[in-house]
Amino acid sequence: MRVSSFVCLMTGLFLASAAPSYTCAQAPAASPSSSQSGLPLVAVAGSFRSWLAISPQTLMAKIDPASRATLEALLAPDEVPEFDRLWPVLMAGAVQVRKETDVRGETLWYNPAFDCGLAVKWEKRDGTWQAIQAAFVLGETIRGTDMGGALALPAGRYATGDVVQQHMDDGGYVTLARAREITWHDLYSGGQETTITAIARLRSVEQSLRQMRTSTGYDTAQNDILSLLVREDLVRLGASTQLRLALDQLGDRARLSLRPSAAYYRSEVNAAGLAPGWTMVLQTPDAPTVTLLAHFVDPDAVTQRQAVPTQISIIDFNSSEGQP
Repeated sequence: MRVSSFVCLMTGLFLASAAPSYTCAQAPAASPSSSQSGLPLVAVAGSFRSWLAISPQTLMAKIDPASRATLEALLAPDEVPEFDRLWPVLMAGAVQVRKETDVRGETLWYNPAFDCGLAVKWEKRDGTWQAIQAAFVLGETIRGTDMGGALALPAGRYATGDVVQQHMDDGGYVTLARAREITWHDLYSGGQETTITAIARLRSVEQSLRQMRTSTGYDTAQNDILSLLVREDLVRLGASTQLRLALDQLGDRARLSLRPSAAYYRSEVNAAGLAPGWTMVLQTPDAPTVTLLAHFVDPDAVTQRQAVPTQISIIDFNSSEGQP
């Protein structure tokens, strides 16, 4: 695959703390063998997210019995066998927001690409944080308003695709900022309706990747972009300086763990002049605040058989805590 150049659009979303009790962080992943006793909530919750980003089974095998009982039903809802693969994708780009006192806390893991996430209540017992309540959360519940169907259901054909990127960018920023300003009591009261909606969104974005892979010229697109971002010499390929610097800052570990999470189709030329084609959303559990958007252009039946990535957009939902 030959790529002559890239354009990298950097969107920095550095969230200022609205109240001392709320912070937004890329939590460090705890060692799988380490004890959770005495660790701060940010580390305990971060390790829970990291293990769930591997698989529900990994998480359940490593956590305490009380937390396991709290999360068990949510991790495997009835008649959702594909959750084994959906949970890791959701958690790969889930940004952690937390609220805590000495013995009680709450964390929200919100993924802007899905506009939903997971809220967990914690209690410190004998020096160890344990999950005592958990629920699916929709972005509109946090915001108090809906940002439109594009944010909730990125699968499908949109006039230009700009609306999806804008809603993911603006919607994610608004949701994370709003989460620090409100009490979270109502986040746990959505019940079965919220769970059904969240599952529908997870299924929708999974279906969007299948739609992309079955489109003409896109059968190798997923492998092509991962090879490009992880293994290729971007200098040799002529990638922009901004893109090279951004991926260097992302780090080798995060680049190696990049995974596609969703896709959407641009049916018209967009504001940046991109021709119609699919956009793939990529996230990594090792840098969950960063979302990459790889924009492809449909293949020309005369000159090329495969879609080619022509632009990489990066949305950074980083925090004021200075996490990389």
